[in-house]
Amino acid sequence: MKKISVCVTFSLALAILLLPYPVSPRAQSAQHIKGRALLVGVSQYQQHPAVKPTRGAEDDAKETATFIQQQYGFRQDEIHTLIGSQATAANIKAEFRRWLIEGTQPGDRVFFLYAGHGSRIKDTNGDEADSYDEVLAPYDVNWRGDGFVNVVTDDELGKLIGQLSGRLAVLVFDSCNSGTISRGSPGASSKT
Repeated sequence: MKKISVCVTFSLALAILLLPYPVSPRAQSAQHIKGRALLVGVSQYQQHPAVKPTRGAEDDAKETATFIQQQYGFRQDEIHTLIGSQATAANIKAEFRRWLIEGTQPGDRVFFLYAGHGSRIKDTNGDEADSYDEVLAPYDVNWRGDGFVNVVTDDELGKLIGQLSGRLAVLVFDSCNSGTISRGSPGASSKT
């Protein structure tokens, strides 16, 4: 089995800059803009010790839930979390589709956080200049001979993000080796 190295840099500061308009408690009660958040945190992996832990990733997801409630007026019922063993590749993609895409419409706020390992795999469709796709490495990531399986690729994320057109969306990826995970997604733009 190939080991994934620990390399996590917290990116919440970016989210603070990108979220539209902080909401005071008084303003919340006057007008609430519908929001949906999906917060994913993986600290311990199914294939441990081959996949080293990412200490604090699950806590980051939990603390982000509190933060976006207090600072941006997300209600508790607008936030879903996938923590630890819940955060499989299949669950992340399904919940992104169901909760963030199908559960919202243009004009709604969408917040996504992934805290855990990231990596790269060989590009299979020729769309990457460096010949690698960036990936999120969920709880069930595994090494099979020539590459990782049970991952969420930048191509898959790009298609999902493209379906958020018209939403006020913030996506935070707290993972190493996946720096261009959403770059070039149809309809997506980033602020730096």
